[in-house]
Amino acid sequence: MDMTKYETMAAKLRVLGHPVRLCIVNGLSKKKCHVKQICETLGIPQPVISLHLSKLKAAGIVDCERQGSFVCYHVVDKAALRLLELLPK
Repeated sequence: MDMTKYETMAAKLRVLGHPVRLCIVNGLSKKKCHVKQICETLGIPQPVISLHLSKLKAAGIVDCERQGSFVCYHVVDKAALRLLELLPK
């Protein structure tokens, strides 16, 4: 049995296991946002949000694109979106 697939899934689940990151992914599943919008919505300082976004991006869960002077984030991992659908509202 090839464990690579399960190791990849487990790594993504560990990243999503943090409540702030899970909240960020949930918000980004509804609309693209830049860091300032996320900070204002969650009431968390920008350096903390940037750290969480970098972990989500490294795990391949979110990606970003430049829009003028802003960097806009969005969810790219379909499995993460499906996982959110399973969580209680």
